[in-house]
Amino acid sequence: MGGILIASAFMAIAWLAPDRGSPAFMIALGAVVENMAIMAEALGQSLQISFLPQVNEPNLAARCVLAEEQNKAGNNLADFIPRRATNRKPYEDADLTAEQINSLLGCAQGLPGAEIKIVSNKEDRANLAQ
Repeated sequence: MGGILIASAFMAIAWLAPDRGSPAFMIALGAVVENMAIMAEALGQSLQISFLPQVNEPNLAARCVLAEEQNKAGNNLADFIPRRATNRKPYEDADLTAEQINSLLGCAQGLPGAEIKIVSNKEDRANLAQ
């Protein structure tokens, strides 16, 4: 069992089911809140987020409120939200080229604390998948 998400033009509230929601629901809720924050930023807004239950509302999972921000730069990730697709099918088991590896490693440059690790050994990939 999951929960309920109610959204309006200015606010969204998510409640957990009495069983506190499944892990899958919590992950999906986190993704929804992240998408909302990205879209809000793209529209020059900020999203004030409070997570997890409060004493007087034990099934409250998240409350999100839009607040207008002046001179806030847009978020270019917003363009990708409607184009996103979830593919849970197995991927082709092929080694990455040196160019692909260098491109991936370059993504972390300039992001403090970001690190990308390439796992190319098939046995290590199998262990990571567990």
